[in-house]
Amino acid sequence: MATSYSVQISQEIRGIRVTITNPFQDTLIMEQDRSLTGGYRFNAHAELTVEDSGAHVTARLYELSREHCRLHVSNPFPVGTQVLVKIYAWPHFLQVHGTICHSEVNGVAVAFSEIESRYVAVLNACLLEIEQKESDGCD
Repeated sequence: MATSYSVQISQEIRGIRVTITNPFQDTLIMEQDRSLTGGYRFNAHAELTVEDSGAHVTARLYELSREHCRLHVSNPFPVGTQVLVKIYAWPHFLQVHGTICHSEVNGVAVAFSEIESRYVAVLNACLLEIEQKESDGCD
């Protein structure tokens, strides 16, 4: 006889209580979902390139954090696809290796897996600019 159960996660994200009930316990997905909170609104041109095939699409980055980014893309890749994300945010450029952890009709979320040391400072500079703009009230 199979036993059914559900895992319930309740978390407050930017003042909104979010509750997710999942009948299948999948630790990897839950860990990735937790890492997707806390991003900043950020507008930049981007490119996604699939690591194995070289297939690529242009995208519009709209959220950025130290652990992930979210992008609008017309032809999203499936969850689990390993990609290289190139972000063009003048005067900054950075590229980050990651995995598609969420995919829907109009966009994807990429969990970062590797950032080359030369791009860590660039990512930090972008995030610092965002934090300064938000603290000055200039959204």
